[in-house]
Amino acid sequence: MAFVAVVLMFVSSLACLIGPAWAGGLRGDLQNATETTRELPTGRPLAAAGSCTAEDESKMHDFGSGYAEGTFPFVVAYCERKSWRLDGGFYTKEFENCVISHTGLTPPCAACFSKSAIYTYENCKFACWFHSWCGHECLKCVDESAPEVRQCAGVDVPGVIPC
Repeated sequence: MAFVAVVLMFVSSLACLIGPAWAGGLRGDLQNATETTRELPTGRPLAAAGSCTAEDESKMHDFGSGYAEGTFPFVVAYCERKSWRLDGGFYTKEFENCVISHTGLTPPCAACFSKSAIYTYENCKFACWFHSWCGHECLKCVDESAPEVRQCAGVDVPGVIPC
């Protein structure tokens, strides 16, 4: 019984963190998940340095920095949460496809953000699930992976402004 209460509290918190415009799709995604394997490719090589093109950089900056809905950091955070599963899995391909479909980035560029998403899943999920994704607790933890993402991207990536 306590487990059910914790799960319900988590799902409610997650929906609040994501926001109403995105939460409706999350419910369907959890019910209709098509992937049957869990992915936590910690040994997976990161995409090559300079994987993002000038066009990718322009697209990221069109979304902008900050934490408001629709900014580039918001979209990446949304895709991270959409790719996490309560059963203990993180779905890398689902994350990358989400980033690509919402931003138009090239696959090699989207792959640069996977390392940070995996790091967040493995090390920061409680700081980010039970606090705002753009809050100080979450960002302090996630910041450990930022240099690797910037090196992989090879371009200026819009940053998060704490909320």
